[in-house]
Parts: sequence; structure tokens; C-alpha cells
Amino acid sequence: MPGSFPFSSPLFGPPWGDDERDSARNQPDGPGRVLIIDDEADVRELFRDILHAAGFDAVSAASGAEGLEILRSDPRIKVVLLDLLMPEMDGWRFRHHQLSQPRYASIPTVIVTGAPLGLAAHEQLQAADYLSKPVPRERLIGTVAKYCDPGSASGTPTR
Repeated sequence: MPGSFPFSSPLFGPPWGDDERDSARNQPDGPGRVLIIDDEADVRELFRDILHAAGFDAVSAASGAEGLEILRSDPRIKVVLLDLLMPEMDGWRFRHHQLSQPRYASIPTVIVTGAPLGLAAHEQLQAADYLSKPVPRERLIGTVAKYCDPGSASGTPTR
């Protein structure tokens, strides 16, 4: 759909605009939060339930654009679980925008995909880790635990 992409050109353009409201973003002490970005509601719910049961706090987004908004507004995000193939804004464009902003580029991103990725894709994505779908429960928890401490789940589901 021409004109439906919410960001400007050239080649994607800056996702944050000229607004620097979040320029003082600081990572707070404490366990942090996991951001799950996947267009499949069942996957988001499953990952969120597994992570909550393991003691992690998690929030989810149905698209890369929604994920960027959460990343921008929630300084507790310590790790991102990112699906690559999504409508509207896919994981590739999300990573492009994330990497273009130093304060967000440092947040570890784990690519979660069902498709094999070549060496060029790994170099372009610059992800902290990769998980292949379907993701075993213990592998999901173990991978998230590398980047985010459990103990922040409030018991109240978010998103």
C-alpha cells in the first residue's frame, strides 16, 4: 500500500522523527522486561505465558511499528524477541530502525524465525542470538535469561 508506511524516506527514514523526548532514556536497575514482537497472537501469548511462569516480565507487540513505540516508551526493556516475517513493518525494518538509534541498538535482540538464515542475514541483523521455531520452552527461558533477570513479573499480564 503506497503511503501507508508511517515513517519517512529515504530508505525507511528515522522512526523517531525529530522528537527527542526520550533522549534521557536510562536503563533502570532491576530485572527488566522482555519485548515480544510477533504478528501471530498465539505465539505472543505462548511466549508471554512461558516467560511469566519463569518469573520474567514481558510485553508484546503485533508488528515492528508497535514494537518500536513500546521500545521508545518503556525504559525497562532489556531484551527483544523478534519475528522477521510480519505485515506492516517486518523484523528486518524493525532492526534497521533499532540499530540506527544508539540508545536502542544496545538492547539485545533475539531473532525468532522458522526459516534458516544465511551468513549475510546474520551480518545484517546483528542479533544477539537466534531461535528457531518451534522454540522449546527451556531454550526460550535460557536465552532470555542471558539478557534479562527473572523476578520482575508482577502477575498482572501486560498487553
